[in-house]
Order: sequence, then C-alpha cells, then structure tokens
Amino acid sequence: MPSIAPRTIVILAVLAFVVAMVVGRLNATPGSGSSSGGDRSAGASSPAAPLSALTPVATASLVVDVVGAVRHAGVYRLADGARVREAIAAAGGLAPGADRLAVNLAARVADGEQVLVPTRGTRPAGAVAGAPRPDAPVSLNAAAAVALETLPGIGPAMARRIVAWRLAHGPFPAIDRLVDVPGIGPRLLARIRGRLTL
Repeated sequence: MPSIAPRTIVILAVLAFVVAMVVGRLNATPGSGSSSGGDRSAGASSPAAPLSALTPVATASLVVDVVGAVRHAGVYRLADGARVREAIAAAGGLAPGADRLAVNLAARVADGEQVLVPTRGTRPAGAVAGAPRPDAPVSLNAAAAVALETLPGIGPAMARRIVAWRLAHGPFPAIDRLVDVPGIGPRLLARIRGRLTL
C-alpha cells in the first residue's frame, strides 16, 4: 500500500475542515432567514392607521334657511359659529338687486334661523337681515349681548353679566348653570329656558 506524504495529509485535513464549515453555515442559514422573514411578515401585517382615522373631521351643526335676494335660496348646513356672510355665500351670494345695506354680514346665525335678504325698495323700516329675532333660539355659549337681550327679563346689564361670567368661567356646561350668574334665579330661568341652547 503506497504511503501518503505528510503534506498531502495536511491539505486533506484543511479541505475537510473547510467543507464542514460550509455545510454548517448552509444548515444555519434557512433558520435565520425564516426568522428574519417572519419578522418582516409581522411588520407587514400591521399597517399604519389611515390618516382619515387619525384626523378629526369637522361636522356641521347649524341648519339655516336662506331666502330672498340670493342666487340659490334653500336650506344649508353651516359650521357652529357661522355668520350671515357664510350663510349667503353658501346660497351662492347676493343676487342682482339685493339690498346690501339691509344685511348684517357679521351677525351670527342660530340653528333653525331664517336669513332673509330683501331686494332694494322692499325692506321694512329698521329690518336688518341677520339681526336677532325676538323668538330666535339663543346660544348661551355663543350669543353676543345684543342677542341675549332678546330674552324676556334680560336687559343690557344682565346680558353683560352673562357674557362676563362666560369669559371668566368658560362655556356653560348646562343651561341650569345660568343661575350662577348674579341676578338670575330659578324663576327667571324658567321663563327663558325654552329659548336657550348651549
């Protein structure tokens, strides 16, 4: 039997060691790849929340009837706190012949209110579109003093007290809290409750 040179034995041993290392790495790679792939899959299965789910959407809370000298008379939904100019804009703007001087564009509108824009020459004396009507609902948390004065038993001084209370304490959480305003008792509250909103 022929003898094997020591150098050949060393080379064969090195080759065997290298083969063993390569085989070991090949056996380990699928497991680690599967784990890594599993992590990616888990990440992909948890998509980010859509922007629409995170962004609050403003909702309209007033319904107003716009009639008279406007381009598209009708009932429109407006955001809380809207003013007459926004109600008229929703109706397409003033129509030709509208009496612009009869319209108070800065007045706030109330839910269920009718905004009448007269044509020139048809306005009753003293009538102004957007001025508070004697029977219109009054928002405790949004009404100006002039609108509060349309409530029975509420004069200029009392209206100013209500506005002052609101500025000092924030919005009224309930209509019953109106009795916290100095000078307003349960009897007066009972008289005006039907006209009040928050």
